[in-house]
Amino acid sequence: MGRPLQPDRQKTDQSPSHGPPARGTSARTVNFLPRHLHELQIRNRTDQQDRQWKQLYATRSGAEDTIRELVNGHRAHRSRYHVLRKTHVQHVPTGIAINIERFASHAPARVHRPRPSPRPSRNTPTPTA
Repeated sequence: MGRPLQPDRQKTDQSPSHGPPARGTSARTVNFLPRHLHELQIRNRTDQQDRQWKQLYATRSGAEDTIRELVNGHRAHRSRYHVLRKTHVQHVPTGIAINIERFASHAPARVHRPRPSPRPSRNTPTPTA
């Protein structure tokens, strides 16, 4: 018969095969948001530089940290009660207990006592009268 058929190798066929990138290289992708989302993102980022926004966010962040500590540290995932008044009665003592625990953790571990003056060593001469 003749020679086996082999495809002609062109310049485009000499590119590396698809698969993981070679060692020392990285694959990068670039994603662009739609225009309306991009503009919204820019507007939000400029709003976040405002002093009033930062104050509001600091208050919210502090409240969220306290709630997270309550849920994760004290296993308070659900309230024992379903009525709002009773739930409030449960949360107030729990909040007081958390604050006491916080203050206790910042208290000094021991009371500072001044060191006594060093005793004279045996080799120092004692004054004679």
